[in-house]
Amino acid sequence: MSKLLTFKSKRNHKVTVILAFTVLFAGLFLFGAIPTQWFASRYAYDVNLGTPLTMVGSIAVYWPTEWLAWGWRFGDEDALRSNVHFMAMLGAATVALSIVAAIATSMHLSDYSNGMEGLHGTAHWAERDEVNNTGFLSVGDYESRGVVVGSVIMDRKRRVIHPHHPKYARRYKPLMVRRPGWKGALGMRVQKRDKHGQPMYTVRRSVVKYIEILRDGKNTHIFAFCPTRSGKGRGMIIPTLLTWPKSVMVNDPKGEAYALTAGFRAYCGQEAIKFEPACKDGSGARWNPLDEIRIFTADDVKDAQMIMSMACDPKGEGLEDYFDKAGYEFLTGLALHVCYAEDNNSLEGIAQFLGDPRWDTDKQMYQHMLTAIHDPDGKMGWRDTGGALTKTHPMIANAAKTMLNKEDKDRSGVLSTAKSLLSLYLDPIVAQNTRCSDFKVRDLMTHHKPVSLYYVVGPADMVRLIPLTRLFYDLFIRRNAADMEFADGRSKESYSFELLMIIDEMTSLKKLPVIQEALGYVAGYGIRIFMLVQDIAQVEDLYGDKQTVESGSETRVVYAPNRTETAQKISSMAGKTTVTEAKATQSVDGMKLVPGNTSLNTEKIQRDLITAEEVSSLHDQDVLIFVKGQPPIYGRKAFYDEDPVLLGRAKMPAPKRSAVLRTPEKRPHITSASETRQAVPDEPPTREQIVEDMSEKWEASRRAMAEQISRKLGASGDNSSARHDRSSVDGKGIVAAKQPVGGEGEGGSSDRLDGPSDNRPRPKPRSRYANRDLVLTAADRERINSLVADVALTEQVAKISAF
Repeated sequence: MSKLLTFKSKRNHKVTVILAFTVLFAGLFLFGAIPTQWFASRYAYDVNLGTPLTMVGSIAVYWPTEWLAWGWRFGDEDALRSNVHFMAMLGAATVALSIVAAIATSMHLSDYSNGMEGLHGTAHWAERDEVNNTGFLSVGDYESRGVVVGSVIMDRKRRVIHPHHPKYARRYKPLMVRRPGWKGALGMRVQKRDKHGQPMYTVRRSVVKYIEILRDGKNTHIFAFCPTRSGKGRGMIIPTLLTWPKSVMVNDPKGEAYALTAGFRAYCGQEAIKFEPACKDGSGARWNPLDEIRIFTADDVKDAQMIMSMACDPKGEGLEDYFDKAGYEFLTGLALHVCYAEDNNSLEGIAQFLGDPRWDTDKQMYQHMLTAIHDPDGKMGWRDTGGALTKTHPMIANAAKTMLNKEDKDRSGVLSTAKSLLSLYLDPIVAQNTRCSDFKVRDLMTHHKPVSLYYVVGPADMVRLIPLTRLFYDLFIRRNAADMEFADGRSKESYSFELLMIIDEMTSLKKLPVIQEALGYVAGYGIRIFMLVQDIAQVEDLYGDKQTVESGSETRVVYAPNRTETAQKISSMAGKTTVTEAKATQSVDGMKLVPGNTSLNTEKIQRDLITAEEVSSLHDQDVLIFVKGQPPIYGRKAFYDEDPVLLGRAKMPAPKRSAVLRTPEKRPHITSASETRQAVPDEPPTREQIVEDMSEKWEASRRAMAEQISRKLGASGDNSSARHDRSSVDGKGIVAAKQPVGGEGEGGSSDRLDGPSDNRPRPKPRSRYANRDLVLTAADRERINSLVADVALTEQVAKISAF
């Protein structure tokens, strides 16, 4: 901070003259004692020198002006002439010194005050001492370790080269190479270009003598907005992964980070995991979100709700629609059901469960959930709404009963919504990679070795995999920042290794409110977040103008932007500074023959430390770094391929297969109390098996209906005629299962044929208040024969149907 000066008014001339003469006479009086006392000491304070003013021990003190009288008095004495002359020279010097002091005093009193140095602002570029205050530099025994955010270039005196440095314009030079052919043999050179045709530059070693890497090792978050193809991977992500010693999780859209850094990190003893949901060759790890549900604990409902809230809101826009809310409630119960009672306890299992073609009706599915046994041993002590102990999970029973109570139209809408939300997991590739878990999100911080996880999603699958990506990140943060222990008056670490979370292309994940919220508390759980976007406008579009992503990051890294609005924002971040400008004015006569007067004026004006135009035109290798509480740092990108050590590490081949932290364990299948469907086989049934299975079901249902018809016909007193009519139709005596058969009797009433078969005991006579038995007429029998003929036709259709 610049020193604040006091404003003082100009004194008038009289006061200035009086003060100047006062200084003159005071100087003559004080400085005159020098020649006087020297001359007296040369002659041992002889009595001929006169009476002294006072005595201080053996030293006589005379009036300071006595040297003038002694020079006049003893100047003609030959024996004393040399000492008199030297005394005169000392006296002249004291007079001259007094005059100079008087003149300096007069000039100082006649000047105006300079005022406040930083009148319009005190922004300035950080010098080396200020850069060192950030903790980014390695100094002495201290070695900085952390996220590589850039570097600073310095001259021979270790002064940072920034726009105010005198040699700033000469810090770079073109990278020259020999020209091909005979011209190169003659020593002719040309500027080298990259594969995209852009000219390449390097530092000028005659100007840049030192380059020091900046590593942010603080337990705070970092936010970088760098346009596409600006070198953020080459200058920040890759060098960080090649030097960061602890656990890390990387959003790696192109797979570049895994290819260049996983080999070295695995060589150092870390567990290198590649989770690629669209992986086809089996080289990636698998992760089942439902394995994160802690079944047989009090947290199972909370975990299921957490997972399904993300699955039902894939775009992060909130659950506003009725069917989305109802689908979330139903899927939460269904997720618990498949975890407790189904073989395929994954999101694919839920999707298959919802669309299983062997359900006769959707009500059968809800009834299955309602009566399933989820706790065979009863160790959870669940109770139903009546207070009785139950082995069926109350949450699952509630979700199933809620669906049964809905009207058909609403129930169909909710079921369709639930199916559409989980359609992603019907993709066999995604299903294969999410069917079981080779790791859990908590393992990334509690494993006995550091873990490096790369979340790889290619551009072709990025959009469709957004629901799974958002679910993964949300679940990771919430599970690893859930519990905190305290001991000895402070928080206790509940993790084995700190974790750096690098989210490249953060806005491709759409709106993730958990990240914006987590910036305020995850640092206490050992998690640092390094977010990278192409432009700050992307964040504002997703999170609004009041977003806290930027303000929640203590370090902000900026490359040259493409938008004017972003450049203006960066300019305002750098702040204002005060510049002293000198102006010269000259007056001449009309004929311009006689030169006029020239006056010089100095004025303090306000200026941006770096204007928006200067921000937009930053050199391709320059970077601006803003750290809370420190002046902005003007630095250079730290490219990993310029360091031979890092380049060698990047050349190590990545592992061919991902590391595995857990062996997937198959949960035991728990059957329902009243099994309503066959178990799902490991392999999908063939078309012939489905047809055969359905034919057997039709056969059994027709026999049951035939027995019902036989009983009714026997009750009407004409059993033999009824049997003859059935045999004459299909020769087998079978009718369709669940086919409602009835007719209008003499009284106009109808009845369903669902009584017991003939071989069972006859029912007791009904009360006289009940309806009388139905008596079949000849017309009724003809109608039954027609229905039985329709059943025979249905049997032929079933044999060629897909079902």
